Amino acid sequence: MAPEALEGMRGVAQRLDRVRGTMRKLFWLDGVSRMVMALGLFATVTFLLDYLLVLPAPVRLLLLVSGLGGAGWIVARRLIHPQRVRISDDDLAIFVERQYPELADRLISALQLSRQAPSRTAGEGVAYNSPELVEALIADADHAAADLDFDRVLVRNHVNRITGWGLLVLAGLVTFSAFFPSYASIYVKRLFGTSVRWPQRIRIEVLDFEESRRHVMARGEDLVIVAQVRKVSPA
Repeated sequence: MAPEALEGMRGVAQRLDRVRGTMRKLFWLDGVSRMVMALGLFATVTFLLDYLLVLPAPVRLLLLVSGLGGAGWIVARRLIHPQRVRISDDDLAIFVERQYPELADRLISALQLSRQAPSRTAGEGVAYNSPELVEALIADADHAAADLDFDRVLVRNHVNRITGWGLLVLAGLVTFSAFFPSYASIYVKRLFGTSVRWPQRIRIEVLDFEESRRHVMARGEDLVIVAQVRKVSPA
C-alpha cells in the first residue's frame, strides 16, 4: 500500500485519539460535578435534620454511613466505570459519520482496511479485490474527512450544564462555611457521632437561685419560681 494512504489514516487516527482523550476528560468532569452536587444535597439535608431535631449519635452515624455508600456508588458509576470503558477508533468513526452523513461509511471502511494493509507483492493481499482500489478508498476517505470537525461528536452542553450546577453548589458550601464557621465545624463533628452541642438560641434563667442554688421556705408556703428567657447570640 502507498505510504501516503497509510499516513492519511494515521492522521485520522490521531484526530480520533484526541477526541477520545477529550471524551474521557468530559466523563471525569461530569462525575466530579455529580459528586459535588450529591455532597451538597447530603450536607443540606443532614444539617437541617440534625439542627432542627438534634438527632442522637446512632442516627447521625447511620446517615454518615449511608452518605459514604452513596459517594462510593457515584465514584464507581460516574468516575471509574467511564474511564474503563473501551472507546475504539471504529466507535468514534461511527460517531463522526453520524454527524456527517455525507461520509457514507467511507471513514469506518478506510480505517478497517488500513489495518490490514494489503500489498502489491505477489502472494499477499489475495483476500482483496485490488490493493489499488483499497488505496483509492483510503485516500478518498482521508480527503473527505480532512476539513471536518471531529469534536462535533462531543456532547459538551450537557456536561457544561452539570458542571455549572456543581460549581454553584460548591460555591454555596464554601460561602456557608466562610460566614458560619462555627456551625460548619459543629456539623462535621456531630456527623461523626461526637456529643458537641449546637449553640443555644434561647436560655432560661431561674432567678433567686444564683448564689446558693438553694431556696429555704416554710412548710405550707407556696413555692414561687421566677424565670426569664434570654436570647443568646450565635457564636
